[in-house]
Amino acid sequence: MSLKIIMPNQTLLVNAIIMYLYTDPGIGKSTLAHTADKAVVFDFDKGQHRVSADLRRGAVVPVQQWSDIELMKESDLAGFSTIVADTVGAMLDCIKIHLAKNQENLQRDKNLTIKAQGLANNLFMKTVLSWISYGKDVVFIAHSTEEEAGKDKNRVVRPDLGGKNRNMLYRMADMMGYMHSSTDDEGNNERHIYFNPSANHHAKNSGNLGLKVNDKNGNPVNTGQVFVPDLANNPTFLADL
Repeated sequence: MSLKIIMPNQTLLVNAIIMYLYTDPGIGKSTLAHTADKAVVFDFDKGQHRVSADLRRGAVVPVQQWSDIELMKESDLAGFSTIVADTVGAMLDCIKIHLAKNQENLQRDKNLTIKAQGLANNLFMKTVLSWISYGKDVVFIAHSTEEEAGKDKNRVVRPDLGGKNRNMLYRMADMMGYMHSSTDDEGNNERHIYFNPSANHHAKNSGNLGLKVNDKNGNPVNTGQVFVPDLANNPTFLADL
């Protein structure tokens, strides 16, 4: 079979998108997940009962153990376009709990061996790649956390995942956004997703998402900032985005 080369004037086809969203507590990350296109939410965090009553809840898989995911077939997901992992941290914990049932995967202190930790990452990657092979978009939801970074020890917001898992997801994601809530001048609560990286938060904006403004020279600049509307009146927000 000859090598397939896509020339500069030809379109690169994208069959699946990976979006990574991390948020402050209590501002509607689980509710946001249900605005994706034909979404099925894998509820690793056991929090789908907290989805806003103003928004019609979509399909949910209450994951009890990792075998629930391993036994899943492509036909089980035929009616859905987007798979949501809520939260990705709990998903990785679910894999580790599964592996910890085998004593050979444990050290004396009952933590996973280095080999088992590598196996956990492989299981995670294998699962996500299978979802992508089905042509599904994937949305990872995570909690946010603050840490000190650099010589000046500036506070930086990032997803609440550590080490290799965090770096792995950074590489996999097409887009990564930080959803934050703030109060405007009139005292109204507003939510925004920030897709452009900054000194204060981690992000990734391959999709060139966000509000466009003109700089002092009149040139358009992408702020990477997306306003999150009232989801009850915008039930397809994430799908549209």
